Amino acid sequence: MDLLDASAALGKTLKLGYNDCIFCNRQKKLKVTQSYYRCYHPDCAKHGTVTDFIKEIKNCSLRDAQSFLSQSEGGSNTGWKKRIDFLEKVFVCYRQAITDEVLEFLNGRGYYTALEEIPFGFAPSSNYLQSCGFKLSALVEQGLAYPTGKEFFQNRVVFGIRDLRGNLVHLQGRSVVQEESLRWLSTPTVKGVSSINNYLFEGHYYRSRENIDWLFLAEGISDGLSLIELDVPAVSCFGVQIDLCHFLNLFSKVSNLCVVLDNDRYPLLSSQNAGLYKSWTPMIYSLVELQKMLPRLHIWCCPPPNVSGVKDVNDWLRQGISPTSFAEYVQSHATKLLPFALTALGGSWEHQPILIKSLGDNPRQEELELFKNCQQSLEPDPTKYLLKAFRYV
Repeated sequence: MDLLDASAALGKTLKLGYNDCIFCNRQKKLKVTQSYYRCYHPDCAKHGTVTDFIKEIKNCSLRDAQSFLSQSEGGSNTGWKKRIDFLEKVFVCYRQAITDEVLEFLNGRGYYTALEEIPFGFAPSSNYLQSCGFKLSALVEQGLAYPTGKEFFQNRVVFGIRDLRGNLVHLQGRSVVQEESLRWLSTPTVKGVSSINNYLFEGHYYRSRENIDWLFLAEGISDGLSLIELDVPAVSCFGVQIDLCHFLNLFSKVSNLCVVLDNDRYPLLSSQNAGLYKSWTPMIYSLVELQKMLPRLHIWCCPPPNVSGVKDVNDWLRQGISPTSFAEYVQSHATKLLPFALTALGGSWEHQPILIKSLGDNPRQEELELFKNCQQSLEPDPTKYLLKAFRYV
């Protein structure tokens, strides 16, 4: 359930963007996205996630707010529980189909110790689930088979995707067939379940922890597993078009978030985005929004080295990078979010539309100047300018 759905369920009318604040009644001060809200008047400054919004409106405890959210989005709904239970049973069957050939394939990708920590399974080429006793109609209902009888996952290593509460909501499979055009395939979105893009791989593992010193963020299961293999705490998102503020309850417990995305860039002859990072360009806006919501969070950016044969973390892992060498590289090359954004996305201030957009619909001139000055700043920690720009310090 997003914030608009929650507000409607509570009898409040909100729209994406700026609204009249329902807490202090000041006009056009409450900024609303699908996953968080903030009043930009300093005397109010109400902000938070969907759960925080429910707590404020209902004047209730966190437990009651979570219960309301769970019931509203299907947590107590028979269909929701049916899907979770069904996927758990399917995943058990996939785990029973692991063979030595599957392990050999994963070892060839550089995964050894990570396989001891992360549950996975295998979908054989035949209609395996039906042979295990699952009815075709039930598989079709949950997006795991087609009406023709062909099953969705075949010849794929299968991983479970859980929400932050640990519920198994999606599966994603990696083909073991080299000729397969779609290397990764995710269960389609079904009624009552959000797209896989709204979840973090292994996010539930850290959701229950407190005071997380470092957490690494990659894109995709492959790079997430690679970071775990390199002995660092890691989660991964599904695609770079993601609203990271959706996971405020997790990131609010983290001191340092190190983002490790691919290092490939657009061709220099490209008419637009020439020379810019492909993966980082759409992610920067979401990272800046996250920094605005969590000003005490230290966000670091660290693409893999620009060497032959290395585009992502898994390439790096297969070339033999050790956990010690990886840690040393991060220590010497990780850059704070703001200076990285100002240099990685084009260099000159005039080519920073993403950062300008992140300031809001009507950024103040002094805010723009603060960002502009970051380029020439000799401060050891330019992030302080980011915080000043959003009136946090």
